[in-house]
Amino acid sequence: MANVWLAELSYDGVSVVGETPAGFPANTATLASRVFLVADDTGATGFPFAVDHAFCIEAQLNTNFTGGGGSYEWEAQFRVKQKPIPPPGEPFDDWVDIFNPIGGAPTFLVDAGGNNGAAFFNAGLVSVTKDLNTSSYYFATPLGTMTVPFGWLNSQPFTSPSWVPDNGPIQGIGFGHALAYSVDTITNSETTKWFNFFTKLNGVTVAGNALSAADPGSWDPPFEGDWIRPTTIIGGGYLGGGGFIPANSGQETTRYRSELVTTPLVDNGATWEQRLIMTGMAGFFDLDMTEQVEHNFTWGVWNPAVPATSLVVRRTDSDGSSWTDFTAVSGTNVLDLVTIQVFSGMVILLYHDETALTIQQSLSRDQGLTWSTPVPVSISGSSPRLVASPEGTFFYFSLFAGDIVLQRSFDFGGTLFDGSPIVVATSVPMQAFGAVLTADKALLVAYADGMGAWITRISRDLGLTWATT
Repeated sequence: MANVWLAELSYDGVSVVGETPAGFPANTATLASRVFLVADDTGATGFPFAVDHAFCIEAQLNTNFTGGGGSYEWEAQFRVKQKPIPPPGEPFDDWVDIFNPIGGAPTFLVDAGGNNGAAFFNAGLVSVTKDLNTSSYYFATPLGTMTVPFGWLNSQPFTSPSWVPDNGPIQGIGFGHALAYSVDTITNSETTKWFNFFTKLNGVTVAGNALSAADPGSWDPPFEGDWIRPTTIIGGGYLGGGGFIPANSGQETTRYRSELVTTPLVDNGATWEQRLIMTGMAGFFDLDMTEQVEHNFTWGVWNPAVPATSLVVRRTDSDGSSWTDFTAVSGTNVLDLVTIQVFSGMVILLYHDETALTIQQSLSRDQGLTWSTPVPVSISGSSPRLVASPEGTFFYFSLFAGDIVLQRSFDFGGTLFDGSPIVVATSVPMQAFGAVLTADKALLVAYADGMGAWITRISRDLGLTWATT
């Protein structure tokens, strides 16, 4: 059987407050839209894909005249669009419909009359499947599934890019929403709560995040765009230069909240807010190294498989000219963000179990020949880093709810000495940060802040207090 790739995203019921469905000129444009962004690696290298093709499933909320007394109602639509180069992009003009080359109709589904936009407001899941057995993409929405054979994409009209998909993977790369309104005398808001942003290979999760506080994912700074809609154009139409609508987005305990709010003080317009995963944070090919001076060994660890369900430890005593490999951890769970340390003849692995959402530890006492059954370490978050001092103190760092935190152990992780985590740094984007113990027994932690600057924090009292260098 050939590979089947799946990218999916779930969301709670959507809250829209303010405008009610009405006819022109009161409301003729999309009030709110949500998109799920998926990249295809055709013609690309690396994961996530630096140069590739991209799809989006867009949920739109429009107005529909129902007849029967001249009333209006909300109407939900789900559309499949493509873009030859991945976003940033704008939902109103940067993405184009995919057309059936036989019938010419674009791929979209419209909710039945009388439902008042229920398919838009209700909780749901959207997904994109790339099935190499059938040579087709499947775009699943609450209104049904749209099928796009590979052959369609090589026969698009001039308004839509034509290309030939290969047998490479797809990956969920982002999500976003827009709020557009026509009446500037009332307050409008749209709130979406997202979760379970995953990419799977043959049913096994290989990338993505729960979008919870414990597993928020790694994202580039949000991309925003602003427009103004001329009210004289029936059916919408947007131009650049409108005012930005205030955003109230943020991380919640189990969901990421994206919320846009308009007030009478904001000019008539629309705002687009989009989150994209940070390049290099897909959970593939994580690698770490350390040295064991007393044996002249250099140790390395990585997760070379796709999906990354095993950790392979490598050992060399010839400065890397030859290596001996040991499989330390294997199974069905996806493992990432691994770190390796040595202490008193032991080789210790600390890593994040992406499937179980726990931080696990395994160790070898016989130079890598055998490994202990992994056990969870009672620290929260992801991006774990272990620093072992010569005296036997284990410093467990992790990234939790936007902070780098530290907990210490004096029995190799069996128990934690600190009653609550020590905060090392705050407002830290999701990343694989660095941590070391220097020759003069100072702890150094380095990370990149939200502007891409290198930040170093130092502690000279075994982690109790921290300062920026």
